[in-house]
Amino acid sequence: MLKRIDLNGWWKIKFDEENQGMELGWPEKQPEGCLDIHVPSCWNEVFPEYHSYDGTAWYYKEIYVAPQELFERVTLCFEGVNYCCDVFLNGKQVGVHEGGFTFFDFDVSQLLQSDVVNLLVIRVNGEHDQWTLPPRNPDWFNYNGIYRLLYFDVSRAIYINDFRINSGMDGLVTIQANIIRNEVEGRFLLFAKISDQLGIEVAHQQIEIGDCQGPELPVRIEMQIPSPRLWRLRDSYLYSLILELRQGTDQLCDRVEKRFGLREIRIDGQKVLINGEEVKLVGCAKHDEYPLTGRTVSRLQLVRDYDLLRQMNANFVRLAHYPHNRLEHEVLNELGIAAISEAPLVFLQEEQMTNEVMLEKAKRMLAEMIRTEKNETCIIFWSLFIECDTHLPSTKRFVKEIVEYVKSLDATRLIIMASIRPVEDVTYDYFDVIGVNYWEGWYQNAPAEQAVDWLTIMARRFPNKPLLITSHGWDGIYNERSYVEKIHWSEDLQSDYLRRVADIFQGFKNIVGEIIWNFADFGVSSWDHPSQPPIKSPRYLLRPLELNHKGMLDFYRRPKSTYYDMKEKFAEWQEYIASPLYYGRGLRTRIFSNRRLAGNMAAFDFVDKVQKLLVQKDVLNVFFASASSQIELIQGLLRNRMFVEWDRINAFQLDEYINACPDTSYGLAHWIKTHLVDHLPFRSFECFNGRAKNLTDECKRYSSIMGEREIDLACLGIGENGHMAFNDPPVADFADSTFVKVVELEETSREQQFRDGAFKNIEEVPRQALTVTIPGLLRAHSILCVVTSSFKSIAVWKTLYGDISTACPASILRQHPDVALYLDRDSAVLLPVMKGS
Repeated sequence: MLKRIDLNGWWKIKFDEENQGMELGWPEKQPEGCLDIHVPSCWNEVFPEYHSYDGTAWYYKEIYVAPQELFERVTLCFEGVNYCCDVFLNGKQVGVHEGGFTFFDFDVSQLLQSDVVNLLVIRVNGEHDQWTLPPRNPDWFNYNGIYRLLYFDVSRAIYINDFRINSGMDGLVTIQANIIRNEVEGRFLLFAKISDQLGIEVAHQQIEIGDCQGPELPVRIEMQIPSPRLWRLRDSYLYSLILELRQGTDQLCDRVEKRFGLREIRIDGQKVLINGEEVKLVGCAKHDEYPLTGRTVSRLQLVRDYDLLRQMNANFVRLAHYPHNRLEHEVLNELGIAAISEAPLVFLQEEQMTNEVMLEKAKRMLAEMIRTEKNETCIIFWSLFIECDTHLPSTKRFVKEIVEYVKSLDATRLIIMASIRPVEDVTYDYFDVIGVNYWEGWYQNAPAEQAVDWLTIMARRFPNKPLLITSHGWDGIYNERSYVEKIHWSEDLQSDYLRRVADIFQGFKNIVGEIIWNFADFGVSSWDHPSQPPIKSPRYLLRPLELNHKGMLDFYRRPKSTYYDMKEKFAEWQEYIASPLYYGRGLRTRIFSNRRLAGNMAAFDFVDKVQKLLVQKDVLNVFFASASSQIELIQGLLRNRMFVEWDRINAFQLDEYINACPDTSYGLAHWIKTHLVDHLPFRSFECFNGRAKNLTDECKRYSSIMGEREIDLACLGIGENGHMAFNDPPVADFADSTFVKVVELEETSREQQFRDGAFKNIEEVPRQALTVTIPGLLRAHSILCVVTSSFKSIAVWKTLYGDISTACPASILRQHPDVALYLDRDSAVLLPVMKGS
């Protein structure tokens, strides 16, 4: 555009409750009895008597345009009108539009007159039925009117009709533009310039525009940004693109400008990658709704909202359930917050998803949405269906056509939906990421732990796809507290439930993040969902104060206690992708805020390693330690069992007490069987016989089995005295000539066994054991070592910073080429990194 003529401000409005304005000639002349209304705004918030009115209203504005302000082409642009509108200029119909959330425009070049008073009339109707998108009674308040900006854009007869920015991690930026050249003569040039955040030009290009063979001329420009800086989550960097269309080198015919970031999105197995780095996506869904202004928003309101979301440690937002304001995308781009953008395909039932008219209507709205938002860096998902009848085979064609259509419009982003019946859904194969809404807790009163069974089913159905929790939540009314009993509708029960279910989500390797419903409490019109039977309970039992109270903040943006609890959980998600610290030859150390996360991460890495190895080998051999510090790792393996072919793995025991065998209750083989082996279909389990009559022969037997096989992976712990297996400092030998030996247990080691709870008193702890030696342990190609509790903090420090010696046997790990050490905050308390040095 060369110029933008602002049409916002004071208008006149006339409500047409009898829908008689067309017959009375209102398109040509403003009727009597009009009220004043500021545009943009929602009439529901302006006029209390029309708060719930969804019918027809007429908008009127007189417009004067000076001759020097107009050029050959003028478009009337709307950024949001809900739901249908008819537009008239000087008594002539300009066009009609259906859809409450997308940008649209009309060419008024032949109707807009200069140097006279023009009358612009807009008829708006907010009614919904079963054939609108969304259908009637969506679960949010139906704000109506011209609620976003509108304006004239002015340009020459030759103009930039559309453009697309594609960028890569290497800094290569490709611009695809469509030029409309309406039979104008002359030499035209397209200039492209990219500047960095300081405004310094970093790349430029120009091409000559030839004659159009048809109405559009496609143009492609490539520019290379030197030393590119990438757009990352919560670490935004934006470049600015300017396209100028000129006649010769002087007269400017059209100009567009857009800020963008360099980022690529792709899937790698169960992971989502942005710019080649794994991400965990955590945040909230958010309606485009604000106190006092409804769906009309200012930049200041958005900045405040997203500052609150960012302080919550969120990096992700689901822009529910329709295209949001362009201003919102700008703020998200600037803050480095990723987003799901959704089309209003909400609660669609079979009758709608088998209807050709609805299919074409959905495609048109998606085309409008993607045309507007395709250059927004923050948007990484297109969400296409929200709690629709995608569990029915009859709807598969509708879904398939929509997905294919969206991919034809934009293949650079991921496609997702939010299914309310994920276990039954028949359309997931069409989507890049499995999106699931989990509501069994709040609406079915199911305990949080039930999510484990449900997620296990989903992981088994789709073991090779990432899964995103697209929606889950719990109602909590602001300042309703119940510290002890934790009653429904209280902040405390909301916090308690969300914390517990978040812990479960974090334990599944295939889950790439969670979205909480919702960022803030929001208004609802009713709970008369077309797919639900009539409600007999009083409405206030379901939506007190006509609000959905699942927000982390209340309607007026006051944080609930849940906000602060989930702030901690969102931070925990990011611990999974934090960079490790390196020690010695190949010792990678990760520090987690608690032992649950440390065990989860070790389990995830175990699965990754085993999956890659089983591509290369038929059978694997793996050491497993038997100690309470391994519980979280083992629980993680059991939870993610569906991702591993356990029948191709031989399990090996590391150590055993003398006089103990697999049937001995206090025995270590019994511990491994009870906690791990009995729950998974291992190919075999090799264990010691501590009751063997000849312990020397038993050592030779076990050494022989080990010696015949490669040890692919070892899952270890470190004792309080630095031992691995039962290689205590007095008996540890880095140069042992055998793989297995009999040892005397050091008193520190015996005390640890008692403290772990396996024995009633210290006297019961055996004094001798069989153990795999240090050289035997180091035969493992890869080692995963989980160490938790403050009792082991000294041993951890010695392992990483002390001399490499048998005084701390675990220090030898610094000489192994592939070791991953997983610590909790307590075990790492003495490390310099925990002291801020």
